[in-house]
Amino acid sequence: METKTEVEIIPENASLLKAEQKKATSRSFLRWAILFFLGGIGSYGWWLYQDMRFMREGTNATGRITSSSTQTSSRKGKSYTTQIIHYSYEVEGGASQQGKDSVKTWRHKPSSASAFKPQSKDEIVVEYLKSSPEKSRIVIPNRYGDEYLFSILAMVAGGLFFLTRFINSQSTRLRLQFYGGLLMLIGSALIGWFVYGIFLSSSEGPQPSDLPIVIIFFLFLLAIASLPFWFGWTLIRSSRWAFTDPRELLDFEWMPRCPGRTSIMPRSWFGADAALILDHENRVIHFFNCHVLNGFIPKNQLIYSCKVNELERSEKTYSNKGRKITETLLKSPGGATRLNMHEAGVMEFLDLLDSMGSNRTRES
Repeated sequence: METKTEVEIIPENASLLKAEQKKATSRSFLRWAILFFLGGIGSYGWWLYQDMRFMREGTNATGRITSSSTQTSSRKGKSYTTQIIHYSYEVEGGASQQGKDSVKTWRHKPSSASAFKPQSKDEIVVEYLKSSPEKSRIVIPNRYGDEYLFSILAMVAGGLFFLTRFINSQSTRLRLQFYGGLLMLIGSALIGWFVYGIFLSSSEGPQPSDLPIVIIFFLFLLAIASLPFWFGWTLIRSSRWAFTDPRELLDFEWMPRCPGRTSIMPRSWFGADAALILDHENRVIHFFNCHVLNGFIPKNQLIYSCKVNELERSEKTYSNKGRKITETLLKSPGGATRLNMHEAGVMEFLDLLDSMGSNRTRES
């Protein structure tokens, strides 16, 4: 007579905790999306307003530098010089006005070269508003070119946050398929770009002596471009094993039978569903999609099983951003799994392992 499986989920409210975490992540992405998108629109509108004012009612005049000063700042070992220029100019009717403007020498290209290296009494080209002659600036084509670019990038980032939030709101299976498809698309585009670049360089007639270097360089770039394609395919493949209820794992055809009492601790492995399954009757632990096998190239095994008394458990504490984190390493004869002691259900699951004879050591 077949024994009925008694299943317990660790922690009991695992599904609720997962839903709350998903909701919190969604709110966070929504805040960032709104912040970047509205910030990008607002800043782009402000720079556009400044340019449109002078385009609609601005007129050019010849100014003369009265004084100037230099401000220098350093970032990442590079120096950036800004010229603070005071100048005078005449408006329609002959009235004289005073103005002040800043020229960022590392990216501005003023119409008058003297504004780049100002000298007293040098002439410069300025523009002022007919309705407010006291408002003026030095003529600099594409003055806000970088600002426009950053505003557009902020809007794009906001759109990406919106897209990510939408993808994350889907089921695990659809989410993995979305991300996997995007990564494969990126990988395919990179591979195509590299192949096209090599084709262009070969059509220009490279020297035969350069051919080995070109081939090695191409293979190196191809390997890099293949990484997102490979990882995307891995995500799509792992979507087939996504589950809504951890109990569904026991019905998979490749899952070893677990008669009697069974404890399941669901977790996540790089966004994919994973779990540790403890068979109390046979004293066997099954690692689902979370056990990294030993070897020169570490590989995550879909299902790995071993006796509980074959496990070696060690703990290690380290600091991260001012917080102490204790991590447990469950080492089997074939591989290892890491668990964060602060995650819900981990302590309860480890107590079960201890009660069933796992070997425990201590690391600092």
